Amino acid sequence: MLRLWRDDIAWVGVQPDVLIVGGDANDGQDPKGRDVEVDNVPWQISEAEALLLEWQPKRIEVLAGTAYHTGDTVQYETFLAGYFERRGIPTGFHWKLRARVNGWFKMQARHKMSRSVIPHGRHTGPSRMQAWQVINAAIEAREKREAVDWPELTIGGHCHYFAQAMTRMGTVIVAPCWKGIGDRFGDMECEGAVDVGIIRIDVGETEEEGWTWRPRLHLARLEHRTVNL
Repeated sequence: MLRLWRDDIAWVGVQPDVLIVGGDANDGQDPKGRDVEVDNVPWQISEAEALLLEWQPKRIEVLAGTAYHTGDTVQYETFLAGYFERRGIPTGFHWKLRARVNGWFKMQARHKMSRSVIPHGRHTGPSRMQAWQVINAAIEAREKREAVDWPELTIGGHCHYFAQAMTRMGTVIVAPCWKGIGDRFGDMECEGAVDVGIIRIDVGETEEEGWTWRPRLHLARLEHRTVNL
């Protein structure tokens, strides 16, 4: 996993202007968290910081993960954001990120995306989210008497696989995770392909220049899983 992580950094090949951390940067203290190297949450956050700093980002936006992983009474990912701030890296912490890039590109990002174990069902959640965003933008525009303005791109996660829904009305991406098959949760809960990897997004200075995105995906699994009896 660490080799793939560093291969992806090399594949991007540039210092990111913005690195979006999609949530669940730590795995908690309950039994599921003991599949990581340490079950002490501050250590988990410290290790997440070290891994993310390998990207050498100019700016970091941290999304809140699920309380199941990151803490219920305490949102530990706020400490992660604080670590970066103390290093002098501009950092934001969001339950839901709403942003404009270069003044024209509207995007949203949050951690939670509905999941499905049915192959074609994996695209239902992103398509539903896109439809609601168009509807909500239309309602808001009517109330404000403004032009309808929905996001060009929405990013979610949580699902342990990659998926996307793209139409002329926008793009919704389910980002791949960095939790592989081979621990108790992965082998008991995950079905089908578990995708590990990153998404690179390049936004032009103007709307005429447009934007592009490219995923780099790996199948997360142990190399040898069959036991001869």
